Amino acid sequence: MDNKILLIDRQAQRANLVLSALQGAGISAISVADEAQALTLWASDIPDVIVIGEGSGLDGLALTRRLREETVIPIVLLSDRADEARLLSAYAAGVDDCLIWPVSPRVVATKVKAWLRWARMMPFSALVSLNGQGLTLDPHTRAVHLPDGREVHLANLEFRLLYRLMVHQGQPVSTDTLLDQVWGYESGNGALLKRLIYRLRHKIEPDPAQPRYVKTVPRVGYAFRRE
Repeated sequence: MDNKILLIDRQAQRANLVLSALQGAGISAISVADEAQALTLWASDIPDVIVIGEGSGLDGLALTRRLREETVIPIVLLSDRADEARLLSAYAAGVDDCLIWPVSPRVVATKVKAWLRWARMMPFSALVSLNGQGLTLDPHTRAVHLPDGREVHLANLEFRLLYRLMVHQGQPVSTDTLLDQVWGYESGNGALLKRLIYRLRHKIEPDPAQPRYVKTVPRVGYAFRRE
């Protein structure tokens, strides 16, 4: 079982039902009931899909927003509310799929398998390498080769951001476009992008305070400097 699923659920009975269905479908999964532990686990052993079960004090939307600051991994929410406003809020927060509990655990497993297929449709390794300003961005290793010979490995959001900017070298890319194309949804939260830009600059720039590669375009967004 090569696939890894992270199930975050405080309701032990539901978690056991979902885990059993996932394992019956040939999907490896680990279950945690604590949000802090979940945030540590996903970063240290990145799963392919995250499933969040709401209830018992676990706020699925708040946890989704926190995860979306760091990852584009598909998130399936098992919601304890079926009203339209809640569903709209869930998708706005960055949830990829929302199932109303109670639902058949086999349906949950089937949904997860569908998202696993989607996640593998366009692996980073299918992209071409990009070059600019002496840097080489390698999708196969998700690393940047710097002019001084160093190789810097990027997190998935850092990679997606730099790749998008390097595809459009010399052209400003708006904040809204980056939020949509890097995170995969429109959150309207420019603070997420600013933090990501900060992290990326500290990895690749000789002087992050005076960036050579990733430039800020006032009132527009950001651009990768053309040679």
